[in-house]
Amino acid sequence: MRTTAATVADVRDAWFSTDVAGSAATTVVCLPYAGGSTLAFRGWAEGLADVAGVRAAAPPGREQRIAEPPEFDVDDLAGAIAARIDGPYVIYGHSMGARLAPPVIRRLAELGARLPEHLVVGGCRPPHLKLLTRISHLPDDAFLRRVIAMGGMTEDVVADPELRRLLLGVLRSDFAMIESLPITPPDPLPVPITALAGRDDPQAEPGEMVGWAAHTTAGFALHTIEGGHFFLHSAQDQMLEHVANAVCPAGVPAWQQPLADDEVLVIDARLDHLPELDAVEELSATERRRAERMRAPADGRRFAARSVLQRRVLAAHGLDVGTAEYQRGSGSKPAWPSPRGLTFNASHSDGIALIALSVDREIGIDVERLRPMTDLEAFADGALDAGEREEFEERAGSAALEYALRIWTAKESVLKYTGDGLRIEPDVFGFAGHEPRGPWRATTDAGFERLGAAEVRHLELPDGIGALAVPADDAEIRLRYVRLPESCP
Repeated sequence: MRTTAATVADVRDAWFSTDVAGSAATTVVCLPYAGGSTLAFRGWAEGLADVAGVRAAAPPGREQRIAEPPEFDVDDLAGAIAARIDGPYVIYGHSMGARLAPPVIRRLAELGARLPEHLVVGGCRPPHLKLLTRISHLPDDAFLRRVIAMGGMTEDVVADPELRRLLLGVLRSDFAMIESLPITPPDPLPVPITALAGRDDPQAEPGEMVGWAAHTTAGFALHTIEGGHFFLHSAQDQMLEHVANAVCPAGVPAWQQPLADDEVLVIDARLDHLPELDAVEELSATERRRAERMRAPADGRRFAARSVLQRRVLAAHGLDVGTAEYQRGSGSKPAWPSPRGLTFNASHSDGIALIALSVDREIGIDVERLRPMTDLEAFADGALDAGEREEFEERAGSAALEYALRIWTAKESVLKYTGDGLRIEPDVFGFAGHEPRGPWRATTDAGFERLGAAEVRHLELPDGIGALAVPADDAEIRLRYVRLPESCP
């Protein structure tokens, strides 16, 4: 929405005219989903009263601004925040609000305004990934059907002609704005990010929301919330705990916080950025020898760093193995008796390390850094079955590389899950025909049905591809993912 200089102050006042501000020093600034208003955050002031005040954005065309045209842009929103927020604050954006948050923060930086202490995003794929659908151009009925399918409203809401007219104007404007935002490579912000994903959200799967880690240089964690795309309504208490922790950090880093029984924790470490892991005295004798024998010194350092980190992670979760040699479970999987039945798995590739932990369930993890491969054809010959090879041949360049690595990480994570490792040839099971999104489950040759007992969920790393294998019949699993900052305890 374009305004004249004479009306700028009035417009910026209107953006937060219905806010509920508490007495706490920090404010949570709430940015709604498409078609949403301040009502999307009803109950937040009470839920966060002990830690923060709440100011919910009131976009034009709804509630007390219903007479205004619904169009607005990043400049309008950033200007309103700069004018009205005069102390420390945290931004929470849901769906559209999350997609708007990074350009709003960059605009605030250009204005010389105070930046948020933390950004919390919910129910939104990261800005460098394409939108799943573009619907603002559709005819009215088709457009509303797509909105209803997302769970944002029901058929009876649009049955009233006047309400339908108002909603169409606001929703079309919001979706058109979101669709107009450029899809560009990540431009990391100097602001910590916490991502909240709905476990059953088809619009922004937890593994996709891992990609928000690329949008910050100041630390990242993802937590999975029970519910679908609008979990901010269905699981408000659960999610407000995470918002409160963004305002007042608990003191225990996210990677050290206790595991819930239904969680899988994945820790992402960039080994070349963690010099404090150069502590070979914390390794077993076997690990030290293996690190020393690696041909490239950098590979030896990375292996040692990954191994040190894994031992520290296990100790933080109640399994302090010291420098002892790892015990082995079925299929030579690393294992160790623990009171809670802690399970763990790890992988690293060219400086990226993923360590996964859970309780009383098998897990497998694998990662491959995305980098050019001179022998990609030979790699595909050894990694893909016949069906996968056909799909590989339909692609070229970076798309072929990404496809091959997506298949390979899926297979490796499954083989780590079952403990079969390199004893199984990769052409006895495969994932041909799967869409990139959503969980994968392998088709297997006779005698290898156990490989189909795992469900693979990909983790969208901007510089690599990660794959997590979990029990296929465990629909209640929630993912927690933590990207370690430049240093860790």
